Amino acid sequence: MPIRIGYLGPGKGTFGYVAAQKFFTKEKKLLNRKKIEFVPYLNHTSIVAAVGKMDLDFGVVAVENSTDGIISQTVRSMAETKVHFGVAIYSEVLLSIKLYPLRKGFHSDLPRKIVSHASPLQQARSYVSSMQEHGVIIEQVESTDFAAREAASDDTICAIAAKIVGDLYDLKSMTKESIEDEKGNETRFWVISKSYNPYKTNRDKTTFLCFLDRDTPGGLAETFQSFSEVKPPITVAIAYTIPLPSRNWEYVFLVEVYGYITDENMLEAWQRLRTGGFYLTPPLCLGSYPAETV
Repeated sequence: MPIRIGYLGPGKGTFGYVAAQKFFTKEKKLLNRKKIEFVPYLNHTSIVAAVGKMDLDFGVVAVENSTDGIISQTVRSMAETKVHFGVAIYSEVLLSIKLYPLRKGFHSDLPRKIVSHASPLQQARSYVSSMQEHGVIIEQVESTDFAAREAASDDTICAIAAKIVGDLYDLKSMTKESIEDEKGNETRFWVISKSYNPYKTNRDKTTFLCFLDRDTPGGLAETFQSFSEVKPPITVAIAYTIPLPSRNWEYVFLVEVYGYITDENMLEAWQRLRTGGFYLTPPLCLGSYPAETV
């Protein structure tokens, strides 16, 4: 049986597919010479659920962009699936994101419409705004692959996507340079599976979800103290607030720290978190995995 890996589709013209390829082409130990089957899904929520239900061996989902910040829906999906079926972060992948306005053929006139996924439209705000000022319609679609398919079928439509998408669908860039606002733009992806990564390294991270009770004073401070007061202290990499749907002004906190879950100081911090009286529900550990660099 091949190893089944889910990614954001519907085709291979997405950054999710590029991230999946980047990770799994170098994971010799994990694959053990088995064949790989990349399976497209229409959204990240479906990928997470498929891993939880064991329809997939692994999934690749975007979780954070250096320009836009955290992708809340991915975190919520992980929390829901963790509780109902079990799912964990196995690793992470960083991609440098360069965006181009892609169109069928070469044109001197402006396109009638620009289409792309929500994230590229946000990451190329300056370019998109300048097109809007000239009357170009802006439309959000499910993925950059969907956008490229539209552009390939209509030469009045421009898709904002990676250059590799142009190669797949015979599209040409309207500009020589990429159009993202921040030239150091990166997106971080989680590789998820049913279990934690068993291979401990010297550059691991562990991710927790903490459901704080807003009526309990000092809950956030106590959360951070759970990591700072152990010996040796644990460094917090990031902490994001994720709004809870249908519960206005209540949040779950995504906390990523450096270290592996079985480290003695991490186990002590984890015990402090679980016994703290300032959470709506017990905190969740989403996984331990190697930190990635581009």
